[in-house]
Amino acid sequence: MSNTPTVVAGRYRLLRQLGAGGMGKVWLAHDEMLDRHVAIKQVVLPPGLSLDEAQEARSRTLREGRTAAQLNHPSVVQIYDVVHTEAQPWIVMEYVPSRSLHEVINEDGPLEPLPAARIGLAVLDALEAAHRAGILHRDVKPGNVLLAQDGRVVLTDFGLATFDGGESALTLPGLVFGSVRFVAPERARHGTSSPETDLWALGATLYAAVEGRSPYARDTAMETLAALATALPDPPRHAGPLRPVLRGLLRRNPRQRLTVDETRRLLRHVVGADRPGVLDRLRRRRPAALPAQPGRSPTVVLSHGNRPTVPAEPPKPSRHRPRLVVLAAGGAAVAVAAVSVMVAATARPDHSHPPTVPSSVPSDHVLGSPLCPTASRTELRPASRQPTWNALIAGWVWYQDPTGYRIAVPGGWTAYGGPGGMCFRDTGDNRWLGVSQWTGGGDPVAHVRSRVQELRPPGYHEVRIAPVQYYQGGADWEFQYDAPIRGRMHGVVRDFLVAPGLGYTVSWCTTEFDWSVNLDNFRLVMASFGLPG
Repeated sequence: MSNTPTVVAGRYRLLRQLGAGGMGKVWLAHDEMLDRHVAIKQVVLPPGLSLDEAQEARSRTLREGRTAAQLNHPSVVQIYDVVHTEAQPWIVMEYVPSRSLHEVINEDGPLEPLPAARIGLAVLDALEAAHRAGILHRDVKPGNVLLAQDGRVVLTDFGLATFDGGESALTLPGLVFGSVRFVAPERARHGTSSPETDLWALGATLYAAVEGRSPYARDTAMETLAALATALPDPPRHAGPLRPVLRGLLRRNPRQRLTVDETRRLLRHVVGADRPGVLDRLRRRRPAALPAQPGRSPTVVLSHGNRPTVPAEPPKPSRHRPRLVVLAAGGAAVAVAAVSVMVAATARPDHSHPPTVPSSVPSDHVLGSPLCPTASRTELRPASRQPTWNALIAGWVWYQDPTGYRIAVPGGWTAYGGPGGMCFRDTGDNRWLGVSQWTGGGDPVAHVRSRVQELRPPGYHEVRIAPVQYYQGGADWEFQYDAPIRGRMHGVVRDFLVAPGLGYTVSWCTTEFDWSVNLDNFRLVMASFGLPG
C-alpha cells in the first residue's frame, strides 16, 4: 500500500484493493468498531490543482458523499460515512459481494432482452429515488451496475452525484467526469447534467447489456465524440422487444426522451410474467468484448488517423452557448464497488497564451485571400471573465468573436483580424485556420464552386467538393496547392448556412506532410464552432 495508511480514521482497516479509477481507489476494509466489511473509496485528486482548487474539490467530495448518504433504497449502494484525513477524503460504503454488469458482459457475453430489462427496472428505480431527492448520478454505466450475489441489482458510485441545483457539482475548470461511451450528447457538448442525461446513460447501459458494446463505441475517444456529436446511435441487432426502450432513451433531444414512467411501462412489458432472477438466461454468444478497462483512464490526445473521404460532421447548432467537453476513452469496471473514472483532460484551458498579434505577413496566394484574411490586424485580449463553456484540451483556447460566434483555437497561434474575418496561424505558418462570414442563400456547393473560380493558387489540385450535413447545410472543398517556402499545402474549406441568407466559412490548411495527423484538430475546430443562444 506504500503511502496508503493501513487504518483510516482509527476504525477502517484496509484489507485489499477492489478497483481503481481516475478519481481514486476502492478498498475492501474491516470496520473494527462495528465488526463488518465495508467498501471504502480513497479519493485521489487530479494533479495540477492549486491549493484553493484542491481544498474546494475536497469540500465538494464531502458534500456529495453526505448528499448521496441521504438515499435509502435497496438498489443504491448505501454510504455509511465520509472521512476527511490530512491527505485526502474517504467515502465509506456498503460492501456488496457481486460482479459488475461490465464484468458479466465481458466474461459471459451479452444478456438476453429479458434479464436486461429486469436490470433496467432496478436501475430506473434507483435513479427515480435519487432524482426525487434532487440528486443526479452523472456516471451510469455497466461498471457501476452491480449484480449482487443476493440477487439484488445495485447502482453504485454516487461519488459523482450532485444536487440538481448544481451547487456541489464536482466539475472544476477543464475537468469533466464520466465515461465518454455512456455520456449523453448534451453533457458531452454543453457539460450540463439533468435527470434526462441519467436516463440517456441508462439507455446506453441497456444497449451495452444486449449488444456487448455502447451505442457510440469507436476506436478512439475523438471518434466516439465525433459520432456522439453528429450521428444517430448504431442500430441494435439483438435488442428484440427492448428496442423501443433503447430508441426512446437514446434520443438526442432530452425533451423527446422517454420519461421515467414511460420507461418503466415499456420495461415491464418486456419482462412480462414473473420469471427467475436477472442472472438467468445469459447469452452464450460472445461478440467482441468491451474495451479493456485500465486502472486509470488516459488523458485524451489528438490521435493520428487516416484521411476519411468526408471529415466527421460536427453537430447541429445549439441555441445555448455550447461548452466543448473533451473526454478520455473508456471508463473503469471495478470489482464490487466501482470507481468513477475521470475522463476529461486534467489540464485547464491555456488562457495564459492567447493568439499573438503578428508583425508581418508572408507571401501566399491563399493567405490574405478571403479564406484567411490578413489585410488588417486586431489585438486579441483574454476575456475579463472566462466563459462557462471553457473546458478544452490543454493547449487550446476559446476565441469569442465580436460578431457572436466562438471557436476553439490552438494556444499561441498568431491572429489576424478585420472586417473580412479572422485568420489564426501557427508560429511557422505551417498550419492556419480562417473564419469569415458571408451573406446570401442558395446551394452551399454552388457557393464553394464560385470560390474555386475566384481562387486558383499555383499548383492547384481539387481533391473533392461534397455536401455535408452541418447546421442548415454545407459543403466541403478539399484541395492542394503550392506555397512559397513551405511547399505543398493541403486544405479544406467548409461553407455552411446558419440562417436563411447568412453563412460562415471555416478554412483549415496544413503542409501536405502534416495533413493526415492534423485531421483530428480540424474535427475539434468544427465541433467547437458555435453561435450565441
